[in-house]
Amino acid sequence: MSKRNASNALNNINLSSHRQLAVIEEGVPASAGALCVLIVHNPTAGWRRPALLEQVAAALRATGAAVVIRRTQAPGDAGRIARAALREKFDRLLVAGGDGTINEAATALAGSALPLAILPMGTANVLATEIGLATDAASIARAALYGPIARVALGMVQDRRFVMMAGIGFDAAVVRTVDPRVKQRLGKLAYVLAALKLLWRFRPAAYSIEAHGRRYATGSAILANGRHYGGAFVCAPAAGLDRPSLELCLFRAQSRWAVLRYALALALGRIDRQGDVEIVTVREALVEGPPGEPIQGDGDLIGVLPARIAVAPETLLLAVPADSPLLR
Repeated sequence: MSKRNASNALNNINLSSHRQLAVIEEGVPASAGALCVLIVHNPTAGWRRPALLEQVAAALRATGAAVVIRRTQAPGDAGRIARAALREKFDRLLVAGGDGTINEAATALAGSALPLAILPMGTANVLATEIGLATDAASIARAALYGPIARVALGMVQDRRFVMMAGIGFDAAVVRTVDPRVKQRLGKLAYVLAALKLLWRFRPAAYSIEAHGRRYATGSAILANGRHYGGAFVCAPAAGLDRPSLELCLFRAQSRWAVLRYALALALGRIDRQGDVEIVTVREALVEGPPGEPIQGDGDLIGVLPARIAVAPETLLLAVPADSPLLR
C-alpha cells in the first residue's frame, strides 16, 4: 500500500467496526515491505479510554502496517522492552501510556536510530501537548507512521534522562507523595490532593543552584526542556525540545502562600511575570539542598540531591504531527 493510500485509509477507517484486532502478540512480524510497529502498553494508564489502544492498532493495521503489542507489568519494563526492540526489526516504537512510561522508553532509545511515537494515555500527557498531538486514533496513527521525525534534545539527572522537565522542592515532594492507586483512580486530582496535604504541613527548604559561574538561592526549581508543565500550562515560554539547552525556572519564595500564588500564576499563564520568579537559560546546573531530597523527572522520581542536571549528550528521534509547533 502506498503512503498516500495508507494515509487515506486513516482518514476513512470506521474505527467502531474494528473491535476484533489482528494483533501479533509475540515475535516480530515478517511481512515483506510492511512497516512494523511495536506498541509498548502500560495497562495501568488510560483506563478512562480503554478502547483507544484498540482503535489505534486497528488504524495502523488498516494502512498495512504490522503491529506487535507488549505490555508492561512493573516499573522499568518499558525501558527493557524498548532496549530489546533495538535488536529487532521495528520501524517505530509507539508508547501507549503516560509521561513516565514515555520517559522510560525515551531513555532506552536515546542516541538510537529507532523513532519513538506516542499514544497519550496518562494523567497529564505533557509531551503530547508540547508536540500538538490530537487525541483521536486516526491522528495518533498518522503521526506515528507518517509524521515528520524530529530530533529532540533530552535532559539528564546524573545518569537518568528526562524529556520534558526535572523538578526539585515542592514540585518533587508532590510527586513523591502521590499514591499510585489514587492517581490511577483520580488522575490529576490526585496531584491536587497531594499538594494540599503537603501545604498543610509545609516546611520551607532552601536550595542552592550553580550554573555557568553563578549561584542562585531558591525555594523550588524546575529545569524545563519543553514549554509545558502539568498538561497545558506553560512554565517556560522560551523552552524548546529542539534546543540543546534547559530553562532554569527559579521560584524564590519559601512559604505556603507563595506556592499557592505560583500555582495560580501558572494556571493563568503568568508564571514568568512574577517578581520573585527568574528564568535562566542553562546547559547544566549543580543542585544542592537537603541531602536525599527527591528530584522528579516527567512525573516520576528519577534522583536525589545533590545532583548534576544537564543537557544529555544523546538526542531522541520523535515522530510528531505534520503541523506540530515543534516544526515551526
